[in-house]
Parts: sequence; structure tokens; C-alpha cells
Amino acid sequence: MLFEFGAKLIINAEYQRMFGKLIPVFILFLFHIFKYPQNSI
Repeated sequence: MLFEFGAKLIINAEYQRMFGKLIPVFILFLFHIFKYPQNSI
């Protein structure tokens, strides 16, 4: 039980770190699409 809880915390920390790296890239990607809609296709 305690081991599962610890594993979930570790997995959540890894996901948060991964999303923390991906979110700025995703925002820049969306900004690029909205700024240059004709070039994104």
C-alpha cells in the first residue's frame, strides 16, 4: 500500500517534469500556428 503510494508520487513527479518541459514548446507551437496559419499546413 505504502509502496504503491510512493510509486504514484514518483510517477506524478516524472509526469510533472515532462509536462513542465513540453508546455512552453506547446505554447510556442500554438503561437506559431496562430501567427502564421498559412505556413503551418
